[in-house]
Amino acid sequence: MFESALAYLASRGMGRALRHRDFALFAGFAWLSWLGLWVQRTAVMWLTWELTHSGVWLGAMAIGEIVPYVVFAPLAGAISDRFDRLRIARVAQLAATAVPFALTSCAFAGVLTVELLLVFVALSGAAETFWSAVRLAMTPNMVPKEDVGGALSIGAMSFNVSVFVGPALFGLLITSFDVAWAFAFNTAMCASFYAALNFVRLMVQESQTRRAKNFFAEIAEGVAYTFRHPGISIMLPMMLFSSVCLRGYRDLLAGISDTVYFQGAHGLAMLLAATGIGAIVSSLYLGNVARVKGLTFYIIANQAAAISALVLFGLVDFFWIGLLCSAALGWTITTIGIGSQILLQTAMRGEMRGRVMSLWSINVRVGPAIGALAAGTLSEWWGFQLPLMVLGLIFLLPLSYFYRRRKHIASYMEVGPDEAPNAPPKANPRPAE
Repeated sequence: MFESALAYLASRGMGRALRHRDFALFAGFAWLSWLGLWVQRTAVMWLTWELTHSGVWLGAMAIGEIVPYVVFAPLAGAISDRFDRLRIARVAQLAATAVPFALTSCAFAGVLTVELLLVFVALSGAAETFWSAVRLAMTPNMVPKEDVGGALSIGAMSFNVSVFVGPALFGLLITSFDVAWAFAFNTAMCASFYAALNFVRLMVQESQTRRAKNFFAEIAEGVAYTFRHPGISIMLPMMLFSSVCLRGYRDLLAGISDTVYFQGAHGLAMLLAATGIGAIVSSLYLGNVARVKGLTFYIIANQAAAISALVLFGLVDFFWIGLLCSAALGWTITTIGIGSQILLQTAMRGEMRGRVMSLWSINVRVGPAIGALAAGTLSEWWGFQLPLMVLGLIFLLPLSYFYRRRKHIASYMEVGPDEAPNAPPKANPRPAE
């Protein structure tokens, strides 16, 4: 019976994706890297709160990490469409290893201030900008088309398992050691992923190494493609609005744990872990659903559910209800994120993948930081709960518009680029070498 269950799982979307050796290697070490990242992010949140006890500084840390996305993401997307994506990934991961190494050195030396911490957060965001652009474009290049949904869900599940395990591991490190060891752990995990990338190969290379256009022209081409596409041009604003209004709560959990629930670092780890549990369940569900049809409505329904969870989060100050709301938000927000990725990867041209996904990454990274900064600033007068509840209710207005356009969005996003009516023309990618 156990063997039959394993065989069943192996034949489903996520199991099929893991049968590809290069993707399995990539996904396994990517999880270690994300685990280190969430140990470090939790450490940054708690250290910021310990140094300042300020919601504004918590929001500022979130903004500091995403400013590089605004500046560099379009360029990173163009680079990942022009050059060998695997080589770019290795360089980006090497940079992502160097930053926590320097942060660890400063922490052990005892010279880390909140201002210097903000600088390191911004440098980490810059490295992750290039890494995210190439990762989002590269994942469909490691598996056949029919396994892309499973591969994306594995990536999201790995990320969210790290959201669950990382804060708990931080709790152990901060209890037994100094916060500097959290940064050292991330350095080791990033280094292991860099080593693994040297053994990964791609099934197909959609990038083109020789183009007549310069980078700015290619960026403009990607932006034009995005805004000409009848489905993507609506999907990206939908993701931006939902990111601003629904996702910013996670960056404020250190203050919420300490001032609303009086649980300190232990409560922060539990709230983040609850978010991770909800996200893992969502990833498992989406990773084994083969159909793209109906995904647009499912995303919109989860946006409505996330509003309800935020409102409850803002009204009640019982810790166990906060944990339930965190789990619900983890489920709904992950569903929105994975679902939108699946729709975008289904609908777009392969040669535009890096540039379109870089714009998507700006939305999902910039939006939460804007929401966190706005709610964190208002928390100085209103506390943390009311601003988060207000942000959720504000999203009702754009959500009503997206609900009315759901059939139009589905007609362009739930089919391949050659099946959509009036789809942008196809370019010619070069074959894999």
